[in-house]
Amino acid sequence: MAHNLATKADGTAAMMFTGETPWHGLGTALDNPATSAEAMHAAGLDFRVGLEDLMLADGRLVPDVRAIVREDTRDIFSTVGGAWKPVQNVEAFAFLDGIMGEEHIKYHTAGALGLGERVWLLAKLDGVCRIAGTDDITEKFLLLSNAHTGKEALRCLFTPIRVVCQNTLNAALGGRRCPNQVRIRHTGDIVEKMQEARDTLGLAHKFFDTFESHANTMASRQMTPAEVASYFSHLAPSADGDGDGDGNSEIRRAANAFRSVAVELFETAPGNDMPGVRGTAWAAYNAVTYYVDHQRGNRNRPDDTAAISGRLNRNWFGWWGNFKGKAWEAAQLISETDGLPSGWPVVDPTVSLVPARAARGGSPRPRAKQSELKARIAELEARLAAVPPMSMPEPTPTPTPDKPARVKKTKPAGV
Repeated sequence: MAHNLATKADGTAAMMFTGETPWHGLGTALDNPATSAEAMHAAGLDFRVGLEDLMLADGRLVPDVRAIVREDTRDIFSTVGGAWKPVQNVEAFAFLDGIMGEEHIKYHTAGALGLGERVWLLAKLDGVCRIAGTDDITEKFLLLSNAHTGKEALRCLFTPIRVVCQNTLNAALGGRRCPNQVRIRHTGDIVEKMQEARDTLGLAHKFFDTFESHANTMASRQMTPAEVASYFSHLAPSADGDGDGDGNSEIRRAANAFRSVAVELFETAPGNDMPGVRGTAWAAYNAVTYYVDHQRGNRNRPDDTAAISGRLNRNWFGWWGNFKGKAWEAAQLISETDGLPSGWPVVDPTVSLVPARAARGGSPRPRAKQSELKARIAELEARLAAVPPMSMPEPTPTPTPDKPARVKKTKPAGV
């Protein structure tokens, strides 16, 4: 699936937003749409998809397989079996309309990726989560996603967004007891859909209550320099091997680069210097989310639409969204542990590639060197764009033909 934002007929991004312009600077401004249909229309997402038969070159129909086709552009999204039924975008998100007034829901952002095969709607809930005794607040959102690929269900993800830095905080909480997303059924009458919406909102409120409790536990856990280094090394361990010629060398460099930047962001990311946040597991977690959302792969391309939309897709729906979930679990674990959790690497912060400046007892690194480091990291990340993070098979050695044994020539005695 393509990762760029879809475009409307006029060439603008297929996206709408309310309030302040989002961090990506894309989309059409709209004043508080009353229904999901209004949001879909403003973003150019009220198109329909249909199923069409497939035919071989000799005129024969392909049995039990049909193509998913966008009706207005005739773009083909995917192929599916005969039992799959499309759910139109306007129908997919309408289940929240009936309870907007009673739950104070506001449709905030809507957009599409690729050619329109994935459509999403971000809805803001009332209330905030707060780190006790601070101005560090996190707003509550529902992220609804509908994919026309035949491979994904209509989903509603519970999505906290930290106000001070606009980090999207993917939090993997208590599994079935407190899931961070639910699948939405496509069937039922309006009464059933409204009840499903209320059930979803009930799960969302439980999720955000749990999220706030865990976030405050993280903010109460001060971390030593060695624990900070261990946390980031646990998230991004170096691959095995030493030489530049082995298959893991670039991944090892990327892991080292992440840890170097992450420890810097532990101290300098927006909001991490607040009293009540500074030096805590909550700051460590937000160093990761800030790196993923605002720095990785985009530091030198702030106006690149393709880079922005690709980052949005990966951070919400892809591998980096899962990585932030792993960072949440690790921060939660260390906040509930006295010392390092079992199995975490023991790292000397005075010699590590990710030293905490407080442990060195010296002055901060010169800014020029930081700029050089970040430029090198950006170059490495560009080279790793197509490489699955943290895992890479060893390269297959190229066989070489056998060479005849060399015979050492000796001089006759006395010569």
